[in-house]
Amino acid sequence: MTSVQLRSGSVVLVANYTGTFEEYMLNARQTEFDTMSKFHYTMFLLLEDVHQFSHSVIVEDKWFGNYQNGTDGGVGKLLYDNEIDITCTGASQRPPRVDVYDYIMPSYHFRPCYIFRNPGSYDPFSAEFLKPFSSKVWYSIVAAVLVISICLKLFYRTERKFTRSKSKYSWATAILTTVSVIFQQDSSAFPPGNAGRIVFLVLQIFSILLYNYYTSSIISSLLSKPPEAFHTLDELGHSSLEIGIEDLPYTLTWFEIMNDSDVQYIFKHKVFPPGAQNLNIYEAEEGIAKVGRGGFAYHTQLDTGYPIIARTFDQDAICDVTEIPMIPQVEAGMMVQKKSQYKELFQITLRQMKQVGLIQRISQIWEAKKPQCLSSARVIAVAYNQVFMAFLALFLGMLVSVVLLVIEIIWFKLDLSN
Repeated sequence: MTSVQLRSGSVVLVANYTGTFEEYMLNARQTEFDTMSKFHYTMFLLLEDVHQFSHSVIVEDKWFGNYQNGTDGGVGKLLYDNEIDITCTGASQRPPRVDVYDYIMPSYHFRPCYIFRNPGSYDPFSAEFLKPFSSKVWYSIVAAVLVISICLKLFYRTERKFTRSKSKYSWATAILTTVSVIFQQDSSAFPPGNAGRIVFLVLQIFSILLYNYYTSSIISSLLSKPPEAFHTLDELGHSSLEIGIEDLPYTLTWFEIMNDSDVQYIFKHKVFPPGAQNLNIYEAEEGIAKVGRGGFAYHTQLDTGYPIIARTFDQDAICDVTEIPMIPQVEAGMMVQKKSQYKELFQITLRQMKQVGLIQRISQIWEAKKPQCLSSARVIAVAYNQVFMAFLALFLGMLVSVVLLVIEIIWFKLDLSN
């Protein structure tokens, strides 16, 4: 193909890049900008080296138009109108487009998502404080409390006959003493005889073993379990998060052509809310910075967002990062005209490149990976809704104690009147 010059087309979204087109496409220092075009241009140059053709390039600012097959705009229109032979950028492979274009070999992961810090919450009524022990263990503890209370009461009554003690040790005192020791509160009432003291000592050991296991388990659970994150567009749209998008052609086109209720709800209530003059559009750096501050979701390519996150977020923020896709994540690849004579030839060459690892090498350069969460270096704060049940138990206990106090006062007055 030494005498062949291919007409190619690419997409560049950064209007003010420095240097020539080729210098910008091969600049690996800014992988977050025009990643898909840079990825495929590198592949295109490998094809050029193998087959020794030359090329000219037409640069557009978008991939497709608003039609389902995209033939009314961008490089898609150039290819459809026979103004170019091949795209040296990639395009996502979707059913309507397959009818009018031929894809050589999809090799790039098209990954647009909403990126946000996980604002999910814990269920305050979850049985988190019951999970360290199974149901059988809890039943066994209740049974043990009753048995020990009965033993304390019986031993105290028996010992009282021999010691002729005048102190009273009621059933309520026995139960309260047992429960107090199990909850590490000790007791002011103490059995006078050896039998009662042995039972009391066994109760203390029983309490320590339960307490050590329970507290270590519950603390580990509270500190290690992340809050439940959003998983669907419906949850995201009805959340308190603000939402912004990057000014990308395929995102705006998706809002126009997609009739999904969740997508339209986000657009009408979050991206372009009632009364707003403009869409909530932000540059990548600004959008990701708002994500880092929390309370904000930003729609962009992961290959754009991840490098900025790795460079600007602290460890806590990185560990909180969550994604929800709106546009289905599909494969993308270079396109040629329908029934093009170059398709099979270039397809074979690219598959050989994939076998020897060249495509994987390009992927390692241009496709960004999610920043690693070093959870061992992270300090996790326990949220109030995680310990809601503990405060609820405290409130109910205080309420019960007030009710019992009123009953005791009434009972005491009635007893004096009789």
